[in-house]
Amino acid sequence: IFQYKNRKEGSYMKKKIFVVLLTVAMALSLVACEDKSNTEPKEDKQAESNTSAKVDEILLEAKNDAEKLSDEEATAKWEEAFDYLKAHADNFYESNETMEKSMYYGEFLYRYIEAHANASDVSQLEDSTRAAYDAGYNTVKAIKYVYRDAATQEDEGTKNALTEAQTALSKFK
Repeated sequence: IFQYKNRKEGSYMKKKIFVVLLTVAMALSLVACEDKSNTEPKEDKQAESNTSAKVDEILLEAKNDAEKLSDEEATAKWEEAFDYLKAHADNFYESNETMEKSMYYGEFLYRYIEAHANASDVSQLEDSTRAAYDAGYNTVKAIKYVYRDAATQEDEGTKNALTEAQTALSKFK
């Protein structure tokens, strides 16, 4: 009887050891398969200047800011945007930096209005809000194609958008 009991206990111990080893092996395999990207520093890779990808990057950042900034932050950004655009309205094309900032601020203005105005359509906006919307929208329209060399400053569409942006900006002191 003693031998039978020892054999039973030995078999039970072997099973127990096997289950423990199997559990450890599974845990180790999960650790080995774990995504290492969280521990590695991420590159803040920006798109190359004068490309559609760069335009998309700038406009997406402005759109996200317009939708997510607190009221206090948005008010400060709104004032900053108008100050910058009015200061550069006569020469949005003077440098890449000016074009990039102008696109950002223009996009911010009109996306903020879209996200926060109580209107289902642009035509329902009050006059001053509509002027701000037009200033932002037309600033982006006047710059983005020139920035990526898909149009020139002399193109009719560019001139029209620039005139509309400048006219709308002139309504603000």
